[in-house]
Amino acid sequence: MKVKELKKLSRGFGCKLIQNHKGHPEENAHLERSHRTDDEEFYILRALKIRLEKELLAEALGYIYLL
Repeated sequence: MKVKELKKLSRGFGCKLIQNHKGHPEENAHLERSHRTDDEEFYILRALKIRLEKELLAEALGYIYLL
């Protein structure tokens, strides 16, 4: 999907797509923090328990909708 199409799609959901510039990791602070939170609150706690993709998806859906 091209960026132009993705921007149009995201606007339909009331979202704004923001592109970071290449070579500027400081622009990724919110995304990097989000990944860290995902690791700390979801993946690390379940790493040894989940064996199959099906189990991962079930855990993820439960995590997202039961928060």
